[in-house]
Amino acid sequence: MADSAKKVSLIDAPAPIAEREAVTFRAVAIGLGALVLADLYINWGTLLLRASKLNKSYFPMGIFFLFVVVALGNILVTRLGKGRGLSRGELHVVLGMGLMGAFFPFFGLAGFLVGVVAAPFYFATSENGWADLLHEHIPSWMVLTNEDYAATWFYEGLPSAHAIP
Repeated sequence: MADSAKKVSLIDAPAPIAEREAVTFRAVAIGLGALVLADLYINWGTLLLRASKLNKSYFPMGIFFLFVVVALGNILVTRLGKGRGLSRGELHVVLGMGLMGAFFPFFGLAGFLVGVVAAPFYFATSENGWADLLHEHIPSWMVLTNEDYAATWFYEGLPSAHAIP
């Protein structure tokens, strides 16, 4: 049998190239930076520019531009810095953190949190019985109680003669 026709066994196969660790300090730091910048961008576009919701899609546009900048910057750093760029796994961590963070403003937590903080006390009436059923189970540090009309002023506005509580 000729040498070129030899079968290569699995034992002789070359070992796969070891992938660097994906969750590294720099990946988490860049991911946190991307998360904060994406949230600021989404809030800026929604509140100040009155633009469309930059986070209500299957791929939130609030993180898209930032991730393109990170990926292009990574290509430059990899080419100029002799392999010091982010690995594929690190880029996945950055994108994953940005995607998770981009869902919060106005769509997830932030869209509901403000109303939930004051609602149990402001909307409590004798008909719904929230004062008897809910108030004793809600920690006072978590919500605006209506002891000093804070919940009422939250929804209706602060009277002009009063200071901010």
